[in-house]
Amino acid sequence: STTATTWDLAKMRDSIGAGVRFLSPFGPVGMAYGVKLDKATGEKSGEFHFSAGNSF
Repeated sequence: STTATTWDLAKMRDSIGAGVRFLSPFGPVGMAYGVKLDKATGEKSGEFHFSAGNSF
């Protein structure tokens, strides 16, 4: 796998997705879904992500 300490451009893969962010009474909230365009054998085809707090 690729981590911050072993970053390797050759291990990067393609994906596409969309998301929304909105300001809730509790602060910024975001939701996104991405689809892997070149998924490996046995991987799920997509992933859902949830975020809370400010983005940077």
